[in-house]
Amino acid sequence: MGYGELLRDLAKKFSDLEIVKHGTKIYNFSKLNKRANQVAHALLQLGIKKNEKFGIMLYNSPEYLEIMFGLQKMGAVPVPINTRFGFIEFKHIFENADIIGLFIDKEFVKKIQDFINEYDFKAIKHIFVLNAAPNETFEGMRNYEKFIENQETSEPSVEINDDDVALLLYTGGTTGLPKGAILTHSNLKSATFIAPKHGMKLIMANKIPAESMIPKGGLKMKFLTPTPIYHISGLMPVLTQIGLRNMLYFPVSQSFDPEEICQIIEREKITTLFMVPTMYRIWLNHPSLEKYDLSSLTMIASGGAKLPQRMKIAILERFPKVTLVDGYGSTETIGTSTIAFMTYKDIPKIKKGYIGQVVTGIKMRVVNEKGEDVPVGEVGEMIYKGNTIMKGYYKDDAKTQAVFTEDGWLHSGDLCKMDEEGNVYYVGRMSEMITSGGEKIYPMEIEEILRSHPKINEVVITGVPDKIWGQKIAAFIELKKGEKMTAEEVIEYCKDKIATYKKPRIIKFIDKIPITKSGKMDRIRIRKMARLLAIDENN
Repeated sequence: MGYGELLRDLAKKFSDLEIVKHGTKIYNFSKLNKRANQVAHALLQLGIKKNEKFGIMLYNSPEYLEIMFGLQKMGAVPVPINTRFGFIEFKHIFENADIIGLFIDKEFVKKIQDFINEYDFKAIKHIFVLNAAPNETFEGMRNYEKFIENQETSEPSVEINDDDVALLLYTGGTTGLPKGAILTHSNLKSATFIAPKHGMKLIMANKIPAESMIPKGGLKMKFLTPTPIYHISGLMPVLTQIGLRNMLYFPVSQSFDPEEICQIIEREKITTLFMVPTMYRIWLNHPSLEKYDLSSLTMIASGGAKLPQRMKIAILERFPKVTLVDGYGSTETIGTSTIAFMTYKDIPKIKKGYIGQVVTGIKMRVVNEKGEDVPVGEVGEMIYKGNTIMKGYYKDDAKTQAVFTEDGWLHSGDLCKMDEEGNVYYVGRMSEMITSGGEKIYPMEIEEILRSHPKINEVVITGVPDKIWGQKIAAFIELKKGEKMTAEEVIEYCKDKIATYKKPRIIKFIDKIPITKSGKMDRIRIRKMARLLAIDENN
C-alpha cells in the first residue's frame, strides 16, 4: 500500500472537510485528492515510469502537496529541492538523483534556463511551470495547469508496495554536498502519526494539558507554518496535520514575514504554530508582536535545528499557557526521534539541556565509541532503530554502511545523556566536540552560557588547533543591535560559570552569524574563519 492511499482514504471519509488554506485558495480533501490523481494520470499518459525522479522547486502551497501525492500515487519519486540552492547544488542533486523532470514556480524559470544553458544539462526532459498566466509560454517548458486539466480524477491503477521509494529528500548539506535520504512509503506512513501518538500518550498520563492537542469548546486545531516543505522539518509536520485532519495554513509571502504570521494567527484563530529557530528569533523580537491577539495559540512547535534554551524559556515566558513542542531528529529519521512537550513548569529541566523523550515507536540507545551502552547519566552517541528510519543514501553504499551498524542501528552523530526516567539531554554533535589538554568540551554548553548575557544575540563556539593543548576555544559573537562589548567582558562573564579550560581563548565579534541555505548556523564557515584567526595569532 502506497502513501497516496492515505489521502485516498481521507478523501472518501472526509470529502468536504477543508484541509489547506493559502491566501484565498482553499482545498478540501476531495479537491486535493482529485488534483493529485490528475497529476498522476497526466504523468502516466506522458509515459513516466515507476521510480523515475521529479524535482519540486516551489514555495509552500496546496499545489506542492498535490504534486507530491500525485507522483507517489503513480510510483514516481518526488525530490523536494531547496529554492535557495545555487547551480553547484542543482547540478549535484539533479545528477545524483537522476532527475528527469521538474515542477517549478514561474519565479524560477530564468534560473533553471540559465542553469541548463551554462552546464548544457540535457537530462531534464520535462519542466512544468506553476503560477503562470494561461497563455504564458516558456521555451522548452509546459504550463502546469494546462498539463493536468481534463485529466481523470479517478485513482490511478498502479501497484505500490510499502518498501517502494516514496521520497528522495536531501540533507541540508552542512558537512558538504547534500546526501539523498531514501524514504519509503512505509517510512512516511509511520512518521505521519508518530509525534501525535506520543503527544496523546502524554495527555492520557496527565503530563501535558489536553487542550494542547484538543482545543476547548469543540474547536479544531489550526496549524500555521512558513517552514519550507523542502526541509524534513517543514514536510513532516504538514503531513502529520493532514493525517490528523487539521486545517493547514501557509503564509502568502515568499520570504518570512513576522507581521503576516501575527495577522494570520489573529484572523484565523490559529491554535498551533510551527517554525524553525531562526524564524522564532525574528518573530519574538518583532516590534509589533504586542499589537495582535495571539491568545488562540495552545501549542508552539519547532524543529529543523536545536531551539536554544534561552529561546525556549523566552517563548514560555511570553506564552505561559501554551505547550512548547520541540522535535529533535534528522532527515535520516524523518524528522523526529525525540520530542519534548514542555510547559512553563518545565523551565528548570530546559536549563539542563532537556530535549524530551524518545518518541513512541522509535528505539534509541546511548553508546560509547565501541558501540557499548553507556551507564545512565553518562554522555554517549544516540543511535536509532525503527519504522521511520531511512532505507539509506541514494547511490552511496559507502556512506550508508558508515552510518548503519550491521544489525541496523543508525548512528546519529549526536551526543546526549539520559536519566533514569528516560529524559534525554542534548550535549552536542560529535563532529563539533573540542578536545583541549585531554578534556572533552562541548560547544553547546558554552554557547548557552554566553547567550544568557544581555548584550549577546547569538554565539558560535568552535575549536582551533593549538600546539600545546591540541585545540583551544574560539567564540564568534553577534551582539544585539546597538550594544558594545570587549573580549575581557566575555571572559569575565564566564568566570565561576564554567571550568577555566572551557573559557574562550579567541574572541571575535562579527556583524552576523553566518547561516546556511537550510537556515542553520554555518559552522563550517565559522571553523574556517577560526582557523584563519588562529594562524594570524600564531604568526
